[in-house]
Amino acid sequence: MIRKLTGWIKELFTTKEEPTEHDVTPKAIKRMHQLNDELKHLIISYDSNLQGLQEAYNNNLVLYNQQYQKYKELFTRYQNKAGVTDEQLKEVYKLLKENEEVLRNSGYELKKVEQYREEDIFVLVSEMNDISKEYIKGLLKVINHNADELKQLKKQYLLKLMDMGAAYSHAINTEKTVKKSLETVESKYIFELIATLGIHTESINMMEFEIDSESITQALKGTTDN
Repeated sequence: MIRKLTGWIKELFTTKEEPTEHDVTPKAIKRMHQLNDELKHLIISYDSNLQGLQEAYNNNLVLYNQQYQKYKELFTRYQNKAGVTDEQLKEVYKLLKENEEVLRNSGYELKKVEQYREEDIFVLVSEMNDISKEYIKGLLKVINHNADELKQLKKQYLLKLMDMGAAYSHAINTEKTVKKSLETVESKYIFELIATLGIHTESINMMEFEIDSESITQALKGTTDN
């Protein structure tokens, strides 16, 4: 049953995935992820079964010890000729041997599953070790690719900020130019660009565009606050 269960787990995590058009993840990384998931589920499955087998063994051990104590006391009485017949002693001894057989079988089953667990873990870890070099190469490929993209995105990010700053600066300079020119003529014309722009950009919080070191650290850990 255990072998069938572990086989099912292996099939579950080794199902072939059709590659998508934009899927550039190296095969070694995908396989390592599959093996890692399979290993975790394998351990959970085995440990759950081993817990049940260990409890059964412990219960059988208690029953055996109880029967052994009963036989030991009866045997002492038998030796002392304290009213214990041969048939009574044989019957208790028979029950003792039956309990011993049950205990031996449960111990054998426990050891067998522990051996299966060790063997199956070794198979998975062995394959993980075999592909570790390709896995590292794949990770380096992904990391370097993303690092190059981030450099480009940083440039684009700064250029976007420059564009925003340039838009504000243009409005400020334009307003200054117009107001200065109006000072040279008699005009009550009101020309307000900055105030109007400010009203329409109140919802924009420039601090939202800041990426602090804590946010970077959290992102590298695979989590974000947003």
